[in-house]
Amino acid sequence: MRASILLAAALLAPPAIAQTAPAAPPIGTPRPFKMPTIERVRLANGMTIAFVPFGSVPQTTLVLTTFAGDLDAPGKPWLPAINADLAKEGAGGLSATQLAEAFSGMGGSLSARADANLTQYSTTVLAERAGDAVTLLGDVMRRPTLAQADFDRVMANRKRALAQAEATPQSMADALLAKALYGSHPYGTPLPTAVQLAGYRLADVKQFHDTQFGARRSTLYVIGQFDKAAVRAAAERAFGSWTAGPPRKQLLARFNAGPKLVLADRPGSEQTTVRLAFAAPAVGSATDVPFRVTDALLGGSFGSRITANIREDKGFTYSPYSNIAGRPGGASWVWSGDITPSVTGKAMAEVFKEIRRLQADPPAAAEAQGMKTYAGSYLLMRTTSADLIAGQLVRADLLGLKPSYFDSYVQRAMAVTPAQISTLAKTDLPIDRLVMVVVGDVKSVEPQLMELPELKRAAVQRVTLPTGK
Repeated sequence: MRASILLAAALLAPPAIAQTAPAAPPIGTPRPFKMPTIERVRLANGMTIAFVPFGSVPQTTLVLTTFAGDLDAPGKPWLPAINADLAKEGAGGLSATQLAEAFSGMGGSLSARADANLTQYSTTVLAERAGDAVTLLGDVMRRPTLAQADFDRVMANRKRALAQAEATPQSMADALLAKALYGSHPYGTPLPTAVQLAGYRLADVKQFHDTQFGARRSTLYVIGQFDKAAVRAAAERAFGSWTAGPPRKQLLARFNAGPKLVLADRPGSEQTTVRLAFAAPAVGSATDVPFRVTDALLGGSFGSRITANIREDKGFTYSPYSNIAGRPGGASWVWSGDITPSVTGKAMAEVFKEIRRLQADPPAAAEAQGMKTYAGSYLLMRTTSADLIAGQLVRADLLGLKPSYFDSYVQRAMAVTPAQISTLAKTDLPIDRLVMVVVGDVKSVEPQLMELPELKRAAVQRVTLPTGK
């Protein structure tokens, strides 16, 4: 009975009308970008205050940076980060709880971090409380408590973090790549060893803080809505008596090109973690922005050629990507992927094929146009909030970029030609100078890789992972 009813309904139904999917709208052109006006004020001791009016929400983002990082603690990776951790544990006579409550009462919270180049403390508070927040940041930067009990707790957390990093193939691949690229330079040792970390003492942190922090290395970025006179007066009170301290340390790193293949064994690993690197144009150089278009087309966007090939078409990996990492004096292009072990060789053969294809033939105009738009829009997306603008300003001061770098960014991206994309793939991605790191089941993966012509001449280095693998 049910079947008869369904058959009758089907016979009586009107004929289906073919539906045509609407055409995708044309890709628009990114609007020109101009960095918000920046007014820099220098205190007598050399400290800089950068005022950046932005938006209409009554909030102020405060980012306090000082050029004191791993470069200034040779042989002690993470010591600056431990110092930053401790800053949140108490300062200016306030406990960790009191400090957190003080920032919370202003509508914000304290963030603290340190890397190879700098230490940074930041918060976003109600505009009417910006001056009070500056005062509190002064205590955090200049008068941290640095108590032994807090140090012990922070160190316990850091030891767990190191064990986790050593057990994560992606973290180990990043650390091994840094070592391969920069050797003994502090950029080459982003992680301490367990022995190094166990040897750190509170006295080391205090010495780092006392000798490396100072006014002339420091900038306070004030972004959003604020009373400029009130914030400046608060900054004068909080930092005016701070000693100038040492000048910023400059220690440029040399990129160690290959061909080089680093193999790290994780028997039975369910993925092969790969990093492939080349030197890239320095940020702010003539070919920096054009090369970013090349990166977007090749591997740096979800619609890139490598992603379409080995993820969408062949299913060798889930989330491959490439990016350009800038540093003072240079930059690197790094492609990353986690690949099914049985097809690691095939996947890398396709990666090399896509590089060579772009080197041999300029992309079609339509493909190039899409990637120029993507690269040009990226800066716009990275400057949509006070926090993001702060990040760009800190990056600019780290790398010595002028406002014109940002103001002309979109125009330079949109001016790139297909021929230029292909030329940059040739000049900046020379496969015979590759540096490649592989973390995985070497017994399974190495024979596949050794079949690739691109790796035949590579110097092979085998490394042992930490016991916490």
